[in-house]
Amino acid sequence: MASASLLAASIVASIHQLGIRATANSLSLSTPAAKPLLNRVSQNTKADKEFWQGWNCYRRGNAEGIWQGWEHLNRAIALDRKCTAAYNGLFEVLGAPKSGTARWPFTAQEIDVKFRDAAKKLMELDSTMAEAHAAQALIDHFD
Repeated sequence: MASASLLAASIVASIHQLGIRATANSLSLSTPAAKPLLNRVSQNTKADKEFWQGWNCYRRGNAEGIWQGWEHLNRAIALDRKCTAAYNGLFEVLGAPKSGTARWPFTAQEIDVKFRDAAKKLMELDSTMAEAHAAQALIDHFD
């Protein structure tokens, strides 16, 4: 599982790159005005907010934060089905070393399916993303 936590650290670093994608319009804005656009992961403002709330909850690293992160990330996806960052977040949450301490309302088999579904959706949405390939590589490793 040490390789899984190494991969998780890689995915965490990669998501920061995902979060700083800027639109062409933001380049002409002053730095303070451009900052909110640089950190957007969805054009849907509510989905973007849910993602960041979920990510911040997950980063607390405790069972409650992991569960709250899961809920926020799912809400982000409900608001924007193409929010790759939210799918990557779900993958992260399910694969987190402390996720075993969260009180999941799912069986181990259901968690495995959700883990695989998140990886598959990342590849479907953007197969050029490093996060998508890292997620798929982890799935392949466990197979």
